[in-house]
This record gives sequence, structure tokens and C-alpha cells, in this order.
Amino acid sequence: MTNLYAAPSADMTATAYQGDTYLPRMFQKDGRIGRVRYLVYEMIVTVLTVAAMSALLTWLIPAYGPMLSMFAMVVWIPSTALTLVVTRRRLHDLGKSGWLGLLHLVPVANLFFGLWMVFGRGDPDANQFGVPPAPTTRALVIAAFLIPVAIIAVLPSYQDLQEKWIADMVRFKTNELMKEYKAGAAAKAVAAGDDVDEDAAAASDDASTDGGQAAAAPEQAGSTPPR
Repeated sequence: MTNLYAAPSADMTATAYQGDTYLPRMFQKDGRIGRVRYLVYEMIVTVLTVAAMSALLTWLIPAYGPMLSMFAMVVWIPSTALTLVVTRRRLHDLGKSGWLGLLHLVPVANLFFGLWMVFGRGDPDANQFGVPPAPTTRALVIAAFLIPVAIIAVLPSYQDLQEKWIADMVRFKTNELMKEYKAGAAAKAVAAGDDVDEDAAAASDDASTDGGQAAAAPEQAGSTPPR
């Protein structure tokens, strides 16, 4: 006989989201993403970063050379933040804590971590971070192949910009050093001129004193009474 007051025996948590998915968006803070979406999102962040840095190298360096490091930080901070958010969502798909995304900032370890992000298989069903993402579309697969080709295609132009940036920075620094050198040389010349004027004035005073003493000597000799 069935006990009418017994607790339900069905698992109400394991199958709560069974078969459910959601459609991810790139600029979401939460939610899981799979391998292909992670790869595409990361490459889009890379393209945006390269474009922003190219704009800096092309337009801002000639006028604001000394402030380049500040402008670079303006680009680097949001780029790194976007990368960490995308990585956090990928880690959640793997059922791992988002804090592991800080491995992105550790040299050498970030290489192996990146491979894990690209090739690691996510949880097929819901986990503690939510339901799995929707299946990968054909457009995402095509983008995963085309975006790296585009990055490789524009890489020589970006390298040319970097070389131009280095040349402009060297030229800018050289001009600044020359200005400082000329200003220092002019200051020394002015100081040397003042010293010469002071020496000349002192010599003139000495000559006047000697002349006065020479003129007074005959007068003293003429006024001496004969013996």
C-alpha cells in the first residue's frame, strides 16, 4: 500500500532544466558559452583591441607622444575586462569557478589555460551556473574560420604601424632631448657671458685704481721738501 504522506521520490533538481538551453549574447555578464562561441568572442575582442591600438598609433602619437602609455591603458583595461568576462562564462560551462580566469594573466600558464578553454568539453546538461547554451550555428562556425584569416591578413599592416610608432617615438624623444640640450647650452652661455662681464668690470676697476695711484705718485714726490 502506498504511503500518501511519504516525501516525493523523484529528483526535482537534476532534471529541472533537462533539455533547456538559452541563446547567449556576447556582451552578457552571466550565462554559459561553448568552445566555438568562446573562440569567436575572444577573436572579436582581439580585433577591437587591435583596431583601437591602430587608431592610437596613427592619430595620437604625433601630438601626444608622452601620453601614449596612458592611452594604451585606456585600451588595455576594457580589453582585459572583456576577456575575463568571456573566460568566466566559458569556465561556467565547464562547471568551474570564474576565478580561474585569472590564469589568463599568468605567463606560460595562460598558454595551457587557453588550450583548455578552446578544447575543453562543457557540461552537456544544466549545472550550478545555469542551463547550457544553444547549439552552435553555422554562422558561428564560419566566423571561427574567417576571423583568424582576417587577423592574419591585417597583421603586416599592424606591424608597419608599430614600426612607424617606434620611429615616431624615437624622433619625438630625440627632438625633446635636443630642445633640452639647446636650452641648457643657452643657459650656460648666458651664465658665461655674465661671468665675462663681471671679470671685465673688475679689470676696469683695477685699472682705474692703478691709474689713480700712478697719478698721485708724482704729486707726492713734488710736495716732498728738500733737505
